Amino acid sequence: MTKARALAFLAVALAIGASMAGFAIAVSISSCGTISVNSELTTDLTSIAVGCFTIGADNVRLDCQGHVVDGNNVSSEYGVTNTGFDNVTVTGCRFTDWQIGVRFQTGANNGTIRNNTATAEGFAASASGASGYGVQIISSNNNTISINTLYGHGAMGTLGDEGSPGGDGGEGAGIRLTNSSGTKVINNVLSGNGGDGGGDGGAGSGSSGLGSGLITATSLSLNITGNNVSSGGANSGVGVYATDANMSVIEFNRANDAQMIFITTSNTTVRNSTATGSSGFINLQSSSVNSIIDNVVQLIILTVNSNLNVLTGNTVTSTGPVTLVSSNNNTLSNNILTANSTGIGISLSDAYNNTFSGNVVSSQNGTAVSLTRSWRAVFTNNRVSAVNGPGIQLSNVSYALFTGNNFSSGRSGALLLLASSQNNSFTNTTLSTNSSWLATNNSNLNNFTMTVFLRSNATLTIVPRVTAPAFVNVTLAKLNVSADRTSLNSTNLTFLNVSATIALNLSGQGVTDPFPTVDINDNGTFVTCSAELCTEQSFTNNLFTFNVSHFTGFSFGSTSGTLTNLTIFDETDSTTQYTGDTVEFFADYFNGSSGYDILGASCNASFGVDSTTQSMTYSAFIGSYKTTKLYGSPGTTDWNVTCAAAGFDTLTANDTVTIAAIGVPEFSTWTLFIALAGVLIGFFVIRARRGI
Repeated sequence: MTKARALAFLAVALAIGASMAGFAIAVSISSCGTISVNSELTTDLTSIAVGCFTIGADNVRLDCQGHVVDGNNVSSEYGVTNTGFDNVTVTGCRFTDWQIGVRFQTGANNGTIRNNTATAEGFAASASGASGYGVQIISSNNNTISINTLYGHGAMGTLGDEGSPGGDGGEGAGIRLTNSSGTKVINNVLSGNGGDGGGDGGAGSGSSGLGSGLITATSLSLNITGNNVSSGGANSGVGVYATDANMSVIEFNRANDAQMIFITTSNTTVRNSTATGSSGFINLQSSSVNSIIDNVVQLIILTVNSNLNVLTGNTVTSTGPVTLVSSNNNTLSNNILTANSTGIGISLSDAYNNTFSGNVVSSQNGTAVSLTRSWRAVFTNNRVSAVNGPGIQLSNVSYALFTGNNFSSGRSGALLLLASSQNNSFTNTTLSTNSSWLATNNSNLNNFTMTVFLRSNATLTIVPRVTAPAFVNVTLAKLNVSADRTSLNSTNLTFLNVSATIALNLSGQGVTDPFPTVDINDNGTFVTCSAELCTEQSFTNNLFTFNVSHFTGFSFGSTSGTLTNLTIFDETDSTTQYTGDTVEFFADYFNGSSGYDILGASCNASFGVDSTTQSMTYSAFIGSYKTTKLYGSPGTTDWNVTCAAAGFDTLTANDTVTIAAIGVPEFSTWTLFIALAGVLIGFFVIRARRGI
């Protein structure tokens, strides 16, 4: 063999040897002890009195091969202890009845804890509360904990002596990280219960211990991904409890009826995670510059100066989806926030410079958005709706900027300005309501530009900037927007008596050449609107748009189409009416193409019995125009109705009414015979019972 070939052979051999070093053949073990070489457990180990395995070297692997490693319910004992050795792997173990299943500490770096189960108990009650952890990492970095099922339960606090408080319960967690940066926690099932506080010895009971799937403290740059976390017991409801978990990535986790709490944490991303149940929420406390992205949770809370956070793409459904208290300069964008029951979709208080854009916010019975004691908020292109409560409510809010928002309410105010809300600006705002568009109490200096009052088939846009005065309520009765007309009570709402754009949806009405009409005298009579007052803009896709220079009532007229139908009927068509009865008369005056009632029409009923004419009033309850008349004599007489409205045909319909005379009902001979027979039978039955 040549020297060159020998050297090549030696190099290959050394490379193979080096690569195989990490796959050294494991020794079989059947008892506890120090692990200094790769080891495989071959049997279950039960009722171990003291700690079982102690790591004694770097680069070793302990594989329990699915066997049980069972402790003896003794406090301060661990299934595996690693005090400072690197690149250690613990896998395939089933730890039971230990205070801590696996413990890495004091510089035990770059290790792997994989595919284990651990049920840990803080057994001894104590004043400080013994804690139970499935896995605990202390001052050790860059370890990986994956595909484990880990549970920890804290001990109960001690019973207080006479005159002394009870002890606090211990922590319980699947994993506890302390001063351990770069840890990866991936695809685990984690849960924990806190211990109960000790009983009252005369100075108060102890506090319950924290129960959590994962607890971290001063551990940076964590990767927490794909875990299923939950909590229960005395202090339940915390899936992840992270303090100073800066620069971490927390994603694709599921919290089962449990919070994810972050305290003094910054530059961390919480993404694509799910938190279910009534306690399923993300809670930031004194935590800033974090990103909360694309999560599906029950609630998001920012408190205690949690600033400069970004919340985007989240879907939040609960009694109160997003709450911000004393937290500033946060951005919420493109979230879907749904409040059920009486909850508030967004609740902002004691905060400034928060930005909300592109969110869809709704509430069933509460206020969709509530701002209280807040300054310089920026709302842009949000859709805010409430079924029974207000759309958006401001209380003591100043210098907020609202642009391109849609605020609506089914049965309350679309926009409420309360408690000295001043100097706010609303631009391109759309208001929708079945009750009140806009209401203020002692709030003023709030400016509105390009404000759209929207109903399902018509809009009215107040174009110029106007300032809403204090103590005003713009209701539907004062500002009407309907299918065929708009009107404003300009006496009560003088601030809105300015130029505007009106758009009427004439779909289905067969109109090809509409023109604006105006009720100059506010008496229900519409005439063609003059060019000085009305300017036609367009008629496209059945939307007729025209401008007006000031306000009264406006509608449209047309010379095309057969738009109108009139049908009349009265009570005698379905029931018999007698002399002395007051009879009800009805007229259905409606759009023949769309089927909608024509509102605001003038309908008059004339009666042949006495040649009188009566005006009819529209009843929204029955959807018809209605009047009544007292008839003093029987007979059949004529009656008719004439209805007229701007933009519709004037129609007349005729009918008859029949009034019956009051008299004794007639009976047939057979009816009388049957009645008499009944009386006689009754007589004989009574005699028989009396023995007569």
